[in-house]
Amino acid sequence: MAAQSKMLYQMNKYYGERVQARMGQVQKTIREVCKVVQEVLKEVEVQEPRFISSLTECNGRYEGLEVISPGEFEVVLYLNQMGVFNFVDDGSLPGCAVLKLSDGRKRSMSLWVEFITASGYLSARKIRSRFQTLVAQACDKCAYRDSVKMIADTTEVKLRIRERYVVQITPAFKCSGVWPRSAAHWPIPHIPWPHPNLVAEVKTEGFDLLSKESVALQGKQSAMEGDAWVLSFTEAETRLLQGGCRRRCLSILKTLRDRHLDLPGNPVTSYHMKTLLLYECEKHPLETEWDEGCIADRINGIFLQLISCLQCRRCPHYFLPNLDLFKGKSPSGLENAAKQVWRLTRELLTNSRFRPPTTTMLLPADMLAAQSKMVYQINKYFGERVMTRKSQVMKTIQEVCRVVQDVLKEVEVQEPRFISSLTDYNGRFDGLDVISPTEFEIVIYLNQMGVLNFVDDGTLPGCAVLKLSDGRKRSMSLWVEFITASGYLSARKIRSRFQTLVAQACDKCAYRDSVKMIADTTEVKLRIRERYVVQITPAFKCAGLWPRSASHWPIAHIPWPHPNIVAEVKTEGFDMLSKECIGLQGKQSAMEGDAWALSFIDAENRLLQGGSRKRCLSILKTLRDRHLDLPGNPVTSYHMKTLLLYECEKHPHEAEWDEICIADRINGILLQLISCLQCRRCPHYFLPNLDLFKGKSPSGLENAAKQVWRLTRELLTNSRALEKL
Repeated sequence: MAAQSKMLYQMNKYYGERVQARMGQVQKTIREVCKVVQEVLKEVEVQEPRFISSLTECNGRYEGLEVISPGEFEVVLYLNQMGVFNFVDDGSLPGCAVLKLSDGRKRSMSLWVEFITASGYLSARKIRSRFQTLVAQACDKCAYRDSVKMIADTTEVKLRIRERYVVQITPAFKCSGVWPRSAAHWPIPHIPWPHPNLVAEVKTEGFDLLSKESVALQGKQSAMEGDAWVLSFTEAETRLLQGGCRRRCLSILKTLRDRHLDLPGNPVTSYHMKTLLLYECEKHPLETEWDEGCIADRINGIFLQLISCLQCRRCPHYFLPNLDLFKGKSPSGLENAAKQVWRLTRELLTNSRFRPPTTTMLLPADMLAAQSKMVYQINKYFGERVMTRKSQVMKTIQEVCRVVQDVLKEVEVQEPRFISSLTDYNGRFDGLDVISPTEFEIVIYLNQMGVLNFVDDGTLPGCAVLKLSDGRKRSMSLWVEFITASGYLSARKIRSRFQTLVAQACDKCAYRDSVKMIADTTEVKLRIRERYVVQITPAFKCAGLWPRSASHWPIAHIPWPHPNIVAEVKTEGFDMLSKECIGLQGKQSAMEGDAWALSFIDAENRLLQGGSRKRCLSILKTLRDRHLDLPGNPVTSYHMKTLLLYECEKHPHEAEWDEICIADRINGILLQLISCLQCRRCPHYFLPNLDLFKGKSPSGLENAAKQVWRLTRELLTNSRALEKL
């Protein structure tokens, strides 16, 4: 309660000092800018009475004016007589629609006759071009001619005022009582926000059609591009953000954006902030969640959403989710912005005095003390929690492998082609992978793949096939009866035969009372002592090969991994597993049963050697087992390992993997995980077209995102969090 009161005090102080100062300055600028624009529009109206200025002041607010930033504004000029046109929104132009002459209406009946195309469409570009000419002439004639200039090299109507401010003037039609088909999904059912009365009010008020360039149409070759009008929901968005502390929250977000996220290329705008605030309203639909005392939580939630969007390079429009608000932004600019937002978010989460990073910097002595304290906490956690988990897992492995070795011995007696490769090397079993403390996978390597060709054409994500080499006969292969009529070695047929052999072996082996086959699956799975699950997977080792699907790796210009390690990894190769592949779920493919899943376990383990990478992975696995072992298993140890590999690319220098950096690396990986869970996509490290979240339930991923966020917040805000995690 005391911490909440303290945060509320800091918020109010920030609002009073920073936000109100910004608002006062912006209001002063608006009055200055609007005087000039009104004068220009008055001259336009003299030349062309159809362009009547709608920029009027009402209680200090100018209708149609939008603040982009303290130095940039947009003024919407509302046009008359749209009635003779039909509004057409067929979804073919994301974020746009067209106006077509109504059936039975003649061009001459429209006020805008000369801007109607031969096909009967009212051209947004033609109207804008005419308006641009009129504004250019008006700038030369108006009373402020020395203070205002047209900005060239753009099809938009943009003015530079007093060499300090930029104003875009956009012709538009107001569409009241209409709602576009592109936004028909809104509001989302089962979410109690906004209230039905408010929804009815918003839909009655409608939206605007703007004559401006659309980022969504950049690079698209469309005959309608010049005629299309951009959909705008500014009034609807403003109406939705009334009530509670939503407006106050937006003002704080805009101030933080202007002070700390005004970056080259303008990757983060005030409109992105407003959009994510609307999504946050859906996530927190109750009015009690928008009390003054909740502002800090809402702002932190919005910044985490923003990091997620920047990392995924996609920010869907609130009303038009097919429209990406990051379209046209440079990937490097978005990546740089993600880092900057992360620094800002971390400061807000860890510093209760609510001052942005540029105003509070830890002194070197303080930083060193905090760092030493964190290293102590990490080492303590590793010694107590991680080592306990590791020793328990090692004990379980010994117990499980004794049983599996006995089963595989029986399999080998029945079928000598399935030779057990599960051997102990100094306490480590070749081909064994720990999925969780009670779940394991054992790969049994098969012989004589030589007469088969490895085929990876990219049509089966995460998979490849083995085909009989040209000129080779089936009889030349050790696996003759598993080769299809088309010459492919069928992974499913081999697995089916192996499953039968293992089932028989379970009934004959010395541990028959402790081991059972798990039914209702095409995989070979054993339940041992009613506590452990072991999947045994037949596989081929492909040394000296590298799949075409992974040919992009390593990424150029990233100094990690070292070329020698890359050569070593590619020489060691990969495995082909006979198991169901998540990438083929829901796909109707004739090759599905014949396909082998690609596995890079050995390559991944080799890459994670050096520095504190393995230590980092052990801590992540322990945190996952203790706090993220959720229904539906949305987050696995393999997801943690994958994101750790991506973190290695983001931090390629060995100095960034010293012991003192572990906490930062873990926080970075957990933030990546939140991002992936919110986007419902986690690309495989070597095979980015393979989504590791394929087949996971959306509700399970959403629940996991919330749980990871709670865990991350605890780690970021509490220096002693590891003592109780």
